[in-house]
Amino acid sequence: MCYIAENQTPKTFSSPEEYLKSILHGNCFQMTHTNYWYYRFCPFNSLTQFRFAEDGVTHVDTFTLGKETQGSYEFIDRGVATNWTNGAICTINKSPRKTRVEYICDMSHDDDGTVTSISEPSFCHYLVKFHTQHACAFPNITNENLNLINCYLEN
Repeated sequence: MCYIAENQTPKTFSSPEEYLKSILHGNCFQMTHTNYWYYRFCPFNSLTQFRFAEDGVTHVDTFTLGKETQGSYEFIDRGVATNWTNGAICTINKSPRKTRVEYICDMSHDDDGTVTSISEPSFCHYLVKFHTQHACAFPNITNENLNLINCYLEN
């Protein structure tokens, strides 16, 4: 016998910056596409790109791709987004690198989330897609609900 218990879907009326920062600030997430370039994404802080030296420990060729600026957040399809500036100077256009961070609602994560992709849509402009259940907490982001289901055996 099973029954649906209380709704576990996070809900907030705080601003995206205030709510997400209270949960994610201080965490960092690392990823690689190729095992050559690695990325370290620290929400509300920075995005860096680096390689490992031959010792497999030391970071070399480290570039800051963007830093949190007290920017605004916009609601996008299934999440919220913000734009970071103040990255290392790009050798191609001689301007600071920039990063767009998209926090995407994804109820399949019961942890803080995962960087699902980092891309470079145009020279020195980066896009981070971070899937997290915490982005589902804002009104009108999703109609999905996460419910606890309790089951027990009948005697």
